[in-house]
Amino acid sequence: MGPPPKVPERIGKYIIKKLLGKGGMGRVYHAYDPYIGRDVALKVMLAELAEDPHLKERFTREAQSAGRLRHPHIVTIYDLGEDNGVPYIAMEYLEGTDLDEYIRKHIPLSLEEKLEIIRQAAEALAYAHENGVIHRDIKPANIRLLEDKTVKIMDFGIAKMGATQFTQTGIIMGTPHYMAPEQIRDQRDKIDGRADIFALGVVLYELLCGKRPFTGTQYTTVFYKIVHEPPAPLENVDAEELPELQRIVDKALAKDPDERYPNAREFAHELEALLQRMKSLKTQASTQHVPRTDVEPTVIQPPPTGVRTDSGTAVAEAPTGIATIPAPAPPAASATPTPSAPSLAVERTEIRKPMPRALIAGGFAVLLAAGLLAAGVLYLNRPRPTPQTSESKNLTTSQPKPQPSPTTSPTPNSQPLTTANPT
Repeated sequence: MGPPPKVPERIGKYIIKKLLGKGGMGRVYHAYDPYIGRDVALKVMLAELAEDPHLKERFTREAQSAGRLRHPHIVTIYDLGEDNGVPYIAMEYLEGTDLDEYIRKHIPLSLEEKLEIIRQAAEALAYAHENGVIHRDIKPANIRLLEDKTVKIMDFGIAKMGATQFTQTGIIMGTPHYMAPEQIRDQRDKIDGRADIFALGVVLYELLCGKRPFTGTQYTTVFYKIVHEPPAPLENVDAEELPELQRIVDKALAKDPDERYPNAREFAHELEALLQRMKSLKTQASTQHVPRTDVEPTVIQPPPTGVRTDSGTAVAEAPTGIATIPAPAPPAASATPTPSAPSLAVERTEIRKPMPRALIAGGFAVLLAAGLLAAGVLYLNRPRPTPQTSESKNLTTSQPKPQPSPTTSPTPNSQPLTTANPT
C-alpha cells in the first residue's frame, strides 16, 4: 500500500481543504470558492484517464448535460473547468452520510424510511431520464442522506460513460454488483433508464436484507449471477408486507429490461402506494387497539326504603357502596320512564320536603285554636247589666248621678250604687 495521495493547495480557482474520497474515475475534494464565498465538492478526473481524448470529451459533455438538472434530490452542479489539462466539476457540498455507510455500520432504519429513500431516489432518476440523462452508476455510495433523511443523488456529471471504453483500459465502469445485465453484455441498444432502475432495485434489496442480491469472490462470478441467476427471496421483512415488496423487487431486478418498470416514475408510484397503505393500516390498528378511558360505567342507586317512585312502586334501599344492576326497561306502552340516579336523588328530595310544611300547618292550627279559646274566655267574662224594676228605674232617674271621687279610681266591673227609699 503506497503513501496517501498528496492533496494540492489549489485546483483552478478553488482552495482545497481536504480529500473526501477516491473512486475509479477520480478524486473528490472539499474545496472553497473564494469568488462566490461558498464550499463546494470538487470532482477531479484522474490524470491518466484525462490523457484519453475520448474519455475527456465524454466527461465534459455529460457534465454539461447534468449541469442542467435542477431537482431537490439531485446534487446541483455549479461549474465545469480544467486545470493543467485535467477536467473537474464543482458541485453542491452536502453535509450528511452516504447510504453505503448506513449499510456497512448497520445504522437502524425503519421499513418506512427505507422505502422512502428509494422512492425519493426513483423520483430523482425519473426527472433525470426525462431530461435525457442516465446515471449508470447508481449505488449506495452515490446516495447521500442529509440529517433530515432527504436524499441527494451524486455523480451525475461523469456517470454516462459506457462500460466498453473503460474495459478497454482495464477499468470497470461503476460497481459490478449494481450493474444491469445489458450493461455487462454491452447491449448498447438496450442501455437506457431501465439500467438505473435495476441498480436501484439492487440497493432496495440490500437495504431490506442487509446483503447484496448478487455476490461472489470474483467479478466474473458476480457478473454470471446477475445475468443468469435470480436473487434469493427477501429476508428480515415484515411478513404482512413481504408479498408486495417481493413483487416490487422482482420487477425491478428482472433480467430482461422489457420486464422491468418501463420508467422510474412508475417505480416511485408503486413505492408511494405501498407506503400510503402501510400508514393507513398502522393508523387503523392504533385506533382499534387504544382502550376507551373517557367512558365511565353508570351506577344507579335505588331510592331509600319506603320511597315511592314515579311508577308508584315502593323500592327498598340497597346497602351503601354496592352497585346495583338497573331494572329492565318498561314496556313500550308504559309512559313512565325508568328513573336515573340523578332523577331518583331529586325524587327523594321532593318527598322529604312536605315534612316541614306539615309542621308549619300544625303550628298554625294550634295558634288558631288558642286564639279561639282566648276569644271564648273573654266573651264569657264580659260585664253584664243588673236587671231593674220600673219603680227602681224611676227612682234612679230622679236621683242625680253621683260624681266619682277625684282620688278614687272606679272599679272597671263595679256598678253605681242606688238608694231606694222604703215605701
